[in-house]
Amino acid sequence: MVNTLDDLVYIYSVDTSSFYNDEENALNKKLTEHKRYKSLLNDLLKPINTFITKSNKLLKDKEKENILLELENELLEFMNNNVFQKEIEEYIIYDKKNNKYIRNKNSTLYLSDLYLNKTINWIEEKMDVLAVSHKGKRNLRTDALVESNRISLFESTLTRSLNLLNGDISTDIIVIRAYRYVIFENIIKEGFIYNGESYEYFSSSAGQIRNKKSCFIRTSLLNKDKHYIRNKLMCGLSIGKINRLGGINQNKYQAYLSLTNSASKKWDNFDINNAIVVDDMELTVNSLVDSIDHETYNVTRVEKDVIINFIDGAGIILPSIKDKAFQFRANWFKGLLIPFDFISFVDEYCEGECKVKDIYGKEWDIKNDNISIIFTKSQFKLHKFYNSWDDFKNNFIKYDCEASVCKVEEDVFDDKPINYQMLQTLNFDNNELLEISSNTIRDIELIGKDKDTMLKLLGADESNEKRNYLQKSLAIYPEMLNDVYSKQNIKNRKKSLVKDAKSGKIVIPNTKRTYISPDLFAFSEWLFLGNKNPKGLLENGEVSCKLYENQKIDMLRSPHLFREHCVRLNVRNKNTDKWFISNCIYTSIHDLISKQLMFDVDGDDSLIVSNDLFVSKAEEEMSDIVPLDYELATAKKSKLSGDNIVTSLKAAYSKNIGEISNLITKIWNSSNKDLKLIKILCMENNAVIDYAKCLWMPTRPDHIKDKIREYSDKKLPYFFQHAKDKTDEQVEELEVDEHNSTMNKLTQIIPDNRINFTKVVGKFDYKNLMRNKRIKTNTELANLIIEKYNELDKTKYVKVKSQLKNQSNTNAISELNVYREIRKELIGIHNDTYELVDILVRYLYFEKKSMFKDTLWRTFGKEIHENINLNVLGIKLCMKCKKQIDSLNAKKYCDMCAKEKEKSRKRNAWRKHNNKTSENEQF
Repeated sequence: MVNTLDDLVYIYSVDTSSFYNDEENALNKKLTEHKRYKSLLNDLLKPINTFITKSNKLLKDKEKENILLELENELLEFMNNNVFQKEIEEYIIYDKKNNKYIRNKNSTLYLSDLYLNKTINWIEEKMDVLAVSHKGKRNLRTDALVESNRISLFESTLTRSLNLLNGDISTDIIVIRAYRYVIFENIIKEGFIYNGESYEYFSSSAGQIRNKKSCFIRTSLLNKDKHYIRNKLMCGLSIGKINRLGGINQNKYQAYLSLTNSASKKWDNFDINNAIVVDDMELTVNSLVDSIDHETYNVTRVEKDVIINFIDGAGIILPSIKDKAFQFRANWFKGLLIPFDFISFVDEYCEGECKVKDIYGKEWDIKNDNISIIFTKSQFKLHKFYNSWDDFKNNFIKYDCEASVCKVEEDVFDDKPINYQMLQTLNFDNNELLEISSNTIRDIELIGKDKDTMLKLLGADESNEKRNYLQKSLAIYPEMLNDVYSKQNIKNRKKSLVKDAKSGKIVIPNTKRTYISPDLFAFSEWLFLGNKNPKGLLENGEVSCKLYENQKIDMLRSPHLFREHCVRLNVRNKNTDKWFISNCIYTSIHDLISKQLMFDVDGDDSLIVSNDLFVSKAEEEMSDIVPLDYELATAKKSKLSGDNIVTSLKAAYSKNIGEISNLITKIWNSSNKDLKLIKILCMENNAVIDYAKCLWMPTRPDHIKDKIREYSDKKLPYFFQHAKDKTDEQVEELEVDEHNSTMNKLTQIIPDNRINFTKVVGKFDYKNLMRNKRIKTNTELANLIIEKYNELDKTKYVKVKSQLKNQSNTNAISELNVYREIRKELIGIHNDTYELVDILVRYLYFEKKSMFKDTLWRTFGKEIHENINLNVLGIKLCMKCKKQIDSLNAKKYCDMCAKEKEKSRKRNAWRKHNNKTSENEQF
């Protein structure tokens, strides 16, 4: 989805160790030191312990003596090349009596391991005692807010409300990761002090909860001007009012309050007076389902009526306001707004007049009241805490609240990759896999031989709408592909591409991703015509998407745990093209597809595969598959309090979805694919997801535990070496018979040859990256710049690693504060950025011929890109406003800035003249 966000603010992210008092901090230093020694010892003992495990299995099998000999030789070589050779020899003993290798419990290494374990446990127990005995608010240590703990945030309603501007480094918001729970509980309940200011717990988004993080805000800021910002963020609600009205589910409240922290742009010209909120469209669909009893774990196929909220999270907006579907946020509001010309619908089907009731019972005239946006109840998360829609609107206007736009529907829909979960549920043979992965294989084989393939691999082609300065520069000056830096990047990307392909991320042509929408014509029949059994424009088994013709397609979503391949007929006709104006994929109200793919329509999207082979294979495998149906516990509400928030957050931290997902993957990649067990595990997986809200999990019967044990004791499938970076010891051996799974077959099909670079572009001249091509690098200034650059470049890695760990978006390397600081320090030496860049370009590209220029491009990519524009395309940018200069003469400024500069020059000259005249008169 298009995301034009570019404004960033910088805040700090710390963990609970930053709140230790002096005694705890001293113990923590000892703990860190001992854990470092423990880690080093583990690294030393790991190959030895692996040898003991493997060898003891082989000693019982005489036919594998050759393999055993190889292992022994490997261990011998390891010992001979290790400074701890004597200690290793002492550690491992061959027990002749029992014919096996054992660990010497009197050896230095064994005793050291024992000592470290005991000491680490003792320190942690001591720290727990100190933490419990602490009284009052904790202080955030001043040494915690260091550069390596800075993270970047995209602008949001929260940052705008706190008046944080692009580039600001702020301590108004601090993110805290729960590491030591006793301290975490204290600061959730009591808040904390930093620099004399009190901070209080604000919220934890769903993403933050997954990473055990919470957001705190400076209390004085929230309370400023009679709690203006607090009221602005909560649209006039308070915790007291929510509690008086019966409370709310704790983690739902966190998620809904965190909507203000969603990366977004302000929705300009939004007028809440032109919006209403109506009921959700719930309809009944009769269908076959596999019903799962969460008590007995019995799976029964039955035909039953299933109630579906087909509008769950979606609303409609007039195309004259927004002509694309987009995710939006507002106070307590979240969802997808889809363009639909409901005024034309009213004119055509309601004789030009229509009145509807909002969720509070008030009647609105669609045309006379100028309604342009129709929200639904499922989008308005806290509607129960307002007396009426006017009550909410009054608060919204009074506290200057805002609506915001998050992700907007794409302009261009590039092909997207599928993943291993979608592939492992289908049975492809080698030839079929070769066919569906042919484009990916071709791209791998063309690396080093084809310019367009390499530019695409580096993200420099036009399909990438968010290109950085290096990628933009490569598109203008592809000769840069001949530089060692580009070649190294290509090697790295090729390695990543092969790894992705072997892990199932292959691109099948014409595979798109787009938002899912309900049949809005059916919604209009239901809402405006009062038809409680609307027909809509789509029959059961039909969808409609403008990205495809009338053809069968396979709709997919992640996570894909059971066989969730929804093969549907894409329908295009005059009616669908008239009323379904966006590029969403519209689904039928007569279909249980939302239950099968487990989607809402609040911004969920679908991966759509149109490849004939893939679709036919999916249709074949789905011949006896029906949607799963089961009941889980409902979310419980309670009064908002520190104790209840802590309990709910800790509950959310306690569950790991990945465990069930990996177990399901083991079953799919085994010779015995137990579909019934996979269905049951899907139910459990969703119970884990809901656990934070409900604090409930079904209890596994003993016979199910036994079945699960058959798979849980197995290693992970072979292809997880690529998909999850597992080691040889953690995965099953690769089978070579007919039982080999689709994914394991794919790992063998994907090529992994060395790159042989051939000349695909002209000669590269590094001077095209410079403004002054005669710059010298042997001056005192140049040496100072180069020395400082090398120093900063070498020390950046620890900071990058730390900031990526603290930051939720681990892909946003360019946005890390470390590069902003490097740029700032270098400009502090010499403030002429173009001369500074010229020195570094000549040094790194000509003198050093460095393969590593990431720091240069991430800190000064903008200036280098401008130089390439000038030298390659003849495009000059104004030195002041940075707009393009149309004429190609030698001037530095555009006409407007040149005139302003000339005016300024004349004003200064006039002042200088007047000053001299005045001095002469005084004399």
